[in-house]
Amino acid sequence: MRRSFPCVQLLIATFVVVLVIGCSSRSPEPDAGALALREMAEEALAVSGIDNPVLRQFSVNPRTGSHNFMVTDRDVTVGVELWADTPDQPRSEWRHVPMEFMRHQADVFLDVSLLNVGASAAMDAMTGHWPGCVPRGQTVIGSTEGDTQWVVSCDLPEGTVSGWVDAQTAEFTPSQAPPVNAPVTATPAS
Repeated sequence: MRRSFPCVQLLIATFVVVLVIGCSSRSPEPDAGALALREMAEEALAVSGIDNPVLRQFSVNPRTGSHNFMVTDRDVTVGVELWADTPDQPRSEWRHVPMEFMRHQADVFLDVSLLNVGASAAMDAMTGHWPGCVPRGQTVIGSTEGDTQWVVSCDLPEGTVSGWVDAQTAEFTPSQAPPVNAPVTATPAS
């Protein structure tokens, strides 16, 4: 005859739940791409020429490898976009473009220490969902809640699709919008 020990079963169940919750709430270690982007972002702040600079967002062009960093002061009164053609381009050669129109809120900024997922891994998360999708663009935006996200897009034969990749866990969430086709642009006849 087998005896049941409800207290022992309850303790084991509680232990399993605590273990699962504890493990699932941990962020993974940053990948190499995230570490490189963290370094570039810190350098963008340093070379921005702005007192008390704040990183608002950055973008990576997956087709060209160029990087763009948007930096402002804390009150969003002055800003600059910094452009690097490649990740290894000397910082002295980055293009500095003053921002004429501030479109950022003062309380929304990007904390790069929360970035664990680099550009390649973020795009891999998207193309894993849509195999054969051709990478188009990706941007990391700041948040007041600390839920840093990659906004990613790629092209399918049906059109451009997009979604979000959690910048800490690489979890992909596809947009519910249907694929979009860019309007045809008229070109002069030769």
